[in-house]
Amino acid sequence: MHKDFRGRLFPNQVLIGYSYQVFNTKHKQVMHAIVELYKTAEMEVYLLDDLILSRWLPASTDMTEEVYQKHLSTVIKLFWEQVNQQKLQFSYVLDDSRQMYFSISPELQQWAARELVAFYKEVRLKKYALIMPQSFIESLAFEQTIEEAAKLRAIAGYTSKSFADPAEGLEWLGKPPLTLPWEY
Repeated sequence: MHKDFRGRLFPNQVLIGYSYQVFNTKHKQVMHAIVELYKTAEMEVYLLDDLILSRWLPASTDMTEEVYQKHLSTVIKLFWEQVNQQKLQFSYVLDDSRQMYFSISPELQQWAARELVAFYKEVRLKKYALIMPQSFIESLAFEQTIEEAAKLRAIAGYTSKSFADPAEGLEWLGKPPLTLPWEY
């Protein structure tokens, strides 16, 4: 079942999509609603209870630094508005970057680490699981971003860990196994 949440979660934003309800056939009840919060050609972001699920897409290959920066800035701004209005709460992030084919420059790594860590500190994030890119070069760039974030993370008060598989990341986050929205 799909229900359009446009205008209800993020007023005046056109980037909001749909919720997907997870139905338990044994107990005949809706268990969770997965809400699509942001979707572009390069990335998509969903909310499931207190878990943010984000994924970079193959089109990230053609991203420029400006587009990457715009995506992160937009997501942070949208989330921040909703957190401040108490319409959105989350404690965990699963960032699936296996299809991230964009090489992040050292300057952009520093900027991304500063912006995300500051945001995660404000929203009191508990855990961040990163599913590493499959490409060596992009994987190396993400490791460098993680190192940049690690310098700031102690202040922010959350833990992070990288994984090769989303199931491992979900388990570390303390979440039950689930079919990710992009696997439907």
